[in-house]
Formats: sequence, C-alpha cells, structure tokens
Amino acid sequence: SSGTIGNISVESAFADAIDLDFSEVQIGKVNANLAGNDCLDVSGGIYTFSEALLSDCGDKGISVGESSKMAGKKAMINTAFIGVSSKDYSLLEVEELAVENVGICLEAIQKKEEFGGATISIATENCESDQITQGKNSTIVLGGDLIEFSN
Repeated sequence: SSGTIGNISVESAFADAIDLDFSEVQIGKVNANLAGNDCLDVSGGIYTFSEALLSDCGDKGISVGESSKMAGKKAMINTAFIGVSSKDYSLLEVEELAVENVGICLEAIQKKEEFGGATISIATENCESDQITQGKNSTIVLGGDLIEFSN
C-alpha cells in the first residue's frame, strides 16, 4: 500500500505501537508513547516522516528492517532499550536525532542470514560513542563523516 498520513498517535500499545510493512508511506508527525515493543517499526518499504516523538518504548524507538529506506527530519526518543536500529540491507537517514534514557543509541547490523549489513546516516545527534553498535558490513555516518566502530 502507499499513501500519506498527516499525524499518527498511539498511546499504550501492547506490542509495536506503529508497524508498517511493505508500503510506501509519508508521515507528517508521529507520536508513540508506552509501547510494549517498538514505537515505530517498518520493513520492506520506503518511509518518510517530518517529526517523530517517541517515548517509553519497550525495545526500539525506531526499527528499520528488511531492505527498507526511511528518511526523517527530526526524531526525539525518550526511554528505549535501543534508540534507532537499521538492519538487513536497510537505510535510515535522520537530519536531527535527540535521545534520552537509552541503552544503545544507534545500531546498524545484519540480523537475518539472508540479508546483509545496514546503514545509518544522522546529520546531528547526541549519542555517546559507547552507545553505538556497528555490525559487520554495516555503515554509520554521523555529521557527514563515515565512522568506524569496533563493536
């Protein structure tokens, strides 16, 4: 499916708050609070957002997987195990990322055997270097600079 969503808001989700698969969707503003799993989870498609306000995410703030492309302007994540995760041939680009109360800020990894690494590109962010995980064949670009991590 494809389309445009002006605003989407989810409060107190049992599992993923917002889960979009195999779509091409443009979203204006995303709000998710109290998700049992991921606040925003996408796979197999192309996704954009202007602003994402994500809080109290049980696992990930933003999860992008299975050859997806996601581009966002501003993301603010407060309380998640992982702030943003790009997996399995996916690309996540965010202009401005602010995280608070996360165990892992950024994660670019290969999770499934049939895929490969992933890419994250963030223009401005507030991540600590020890909160960044870069797996084999994955790429992380921060502020326009390719970063090499030894995780």
